[in-house]
Amino acid sequence: MENAIAVGHVSLNLTELTLPNGLRVDQIEANAAGMRISTNPVSAETPEPGQITARVKEATLSEFLSTQLPSAVRQVDVQCVGGRIQVAVIAKVVFEIKALAMCRLEIVDEQQIFVRVESIDPGGPIATLVEGQVDRVNPVFDARDLPVPTRLLRAESTEGELRVFGEFQLS
Repeated sequence: MENAIAVGHVSLNLTELTLPNGLRVDQIEANAAGMRISTNPVSAETPEPGQITARVKEATLSEFLSTQLPSAVRQVDVQCVGGRIQVAVIAKVVFEIKALAMCRLEIVDEQQIFVRVESIDPGGPIATLVEGQVDRVNPVFDARDLPVPTRLLRAESTEGELRVFGEFQLS
């Protein structure tokens, strides 16, 4: 890198980033030790991978799911409970039924996060409806939509929010 500027530490903090699928990420923090920035042409590289963390609050997840589900499903309430995502909805099949789905997060190919339904109460037709709608919104998070090339390492639901952890490296 000719005409490079050495930077000891880089920190980037983004808030309310809306991904192409409509999911709003409440906060993204990216940190890297050391970076070289070239000014002509503008480019950057990090010798070692940096860390990235994305946070999505329960209320934000509820809003997102509300826009993705059909009108027969309403009053979406998402809670991050015990490492899982609990989704409570009211769905109208013939009459209104309250359903509760317990879901886990799965990272696929270090790039995407899918929501996987573990259980739905009650079962029957409502379970089929909810499972189909969850499959329709997957992947719920795609690292290729982030402003830096990112490899996803883990996702967890804790303390009222979904957290996604990854690494990025610029070259």
